[in-house]
Amino acid sequence: MGAVSTTYFRAHETGASSTSGTEANLAETGGGSLTPYVTGGALILLGFGAAALVVTRRGRAS
Repeated sequence: MGAVSTTYFRAHETGASSTSGTEANLAETGGGSLTPYVTGGALILLGFGAAALVVTRRGRAS
């Protein structure tokens, strides 16, 4: 058997526990102001797609 090498990593965010007020490096979390409109639009399109599917299947069954 060969030699086994082990590497240890230590992740550390400088100043992560401080409250100095520098938040420039933090990612923005949460939804934007357009999120409800995008979600509503997606639901409307999903509804139209479901309705088109129902109409198409009823047309073929007749």
